[in-house]
Order: sequence, then structure tokens, then C-alpha cells
Amino acid sequence: MKRALLVLVAVLIGFALVTTAFAQEKAKTEKSVKLTGEVVSNDGKMMTVKGPKGEQNFDVSGVKKVGKYKVGDQVTISYKEKDGVLTASSIKKPLMKGKEKMETTESAEKPTPPAK
Repeated sequence: MKRALLVLVAVLIGFALVTTAFAQEKAKTEKSVKLTGEVVSNDGKMMTVKGPKGEQNFDVSGVKKVGKYKVGDQVTISYKEKDGVLTASSIKKPLMKGKEKMETTESAEKPTPPAK
């Protein structure tokens, strides 16, 4: 009886190790990729972007506010490929070169004068 229990535990541990390794391998193949290019078409569900490798079609049905991107806009699109379909996870307009974000912080307290 003890021997059967040990064999069962060994089989379960082996199964857990195999499924964990498979899940890690699958996660490696589904990394997000970024592409910057020009919007060629956008119907709210599919978007075509012309990038360095030519025009690519993306499923954008899961992205919020996709309607604000018009033909001719420059966008950076993050996507994953699954079963031959490029599925967008986010779309942003890239910052223009030469322009930097300026951050300002204001304090509500008045600075204290230096001690004499």
C-alpha cells in the first residue's frame, strides 16, 4: 500500500513539473511586440497599419477608444500573434522627437526662510 502511494505521489509530481514547463514555454512564445507605423484604415474592429515590413492587419476589438485613431495618424501598437491573428493590446500615439514632457510640481506650502 505504501509503495502504491509513493508511486502515485511520484507520478503527480512528474505531471506537475511537465505542465509547469509547458506553461512557461507557451508564455515565452506569446510575448507582446510593438510596431510603429501609419494608420491606413480603421473600422473599429480591424486596423491596418503600414510599418517597416509593409501593411499589417490587427484585431483591435479589445482596445478602448480605438475610434480616435484616424487614417494618417502615427501610432505605436502593442500586439500578440495567436493562431495567425495579430491581436492588439494597446495603441498609442508616439511622442514627437524633439519634444519632451515637462513635469512641474507645485507645493501648497510656502518655503521657510533660511535661519540666520
